[in-house]
Amino acid sequence: MKNNLKIIVPVILVSLGLLGWAVLGRTPKETKTNSSVIKTIKKNKKEKAQSQPITARKAYQIAQSYAKKWAQDAVLVEVSNFISDSNNGLANQWAFTFRSPQKGESDGYEVWIIDGEFSREETTSTRFLKPVENGWLDSDVIAQKAQEHFQGLTCKNYWYGLTGNSWKVKCSKEGGGKPKWVELNAVTGEFVRTWEDY
Repeated sequence: MKNNLKIIVPVILVSLGLLGWAVLGRTPKETKTNSSVIKTIKKNKKEKAQSQPITARKAYQIAQSYAKKWAQDAVLVEVSNFISDSNNGLANQWAFTFRSPQKGESDGYEVWIIDGEFSREETTSTRFLKPVENGWLDSDVIAQKAQEHFQGLTCKNYWYGLTGNSWKVKCSKEGGGKPKWVELNAVTGEFVRTWEDY
């Protein structure tokens, strides 16, 4: 019996080894893919990785459609970005707050647009916010006007905010110190005031 085991065990081990090699050892055949499909996939991945910042108005067009689903009488009361390193009024992230006269001031609706797409929504109070005036200038126009008041400063980033009839633009200075703010009329772009404060 021992002699049989000496022969049977190696035969079984060799058989299992050959079976394992046959199943696991083969390399799968390379899938043939059209080269234009590969280029398109790579291009889409690259574009996603390098998203293009947009103006407040372009982001608002997206946000407004969600706000109208929340309430047909939705009124814009606030716009802000999430800090931009660009002085041209473009940003990757924008937030829009809406109020519904029918629902009341305590029940507001905030929509976030990131990289030109809907990102999230939440309810928020709009008690102290005034409706944004119709015909408000876009963030790129406001940024250009604000730059006149940031001359001589090196800004590491910018924040843009709109409520009621005014845009506020903040320049966070390179190297620290109190940021400089500029307030402009939301519809005409006329200078209102400037100050330095956190």
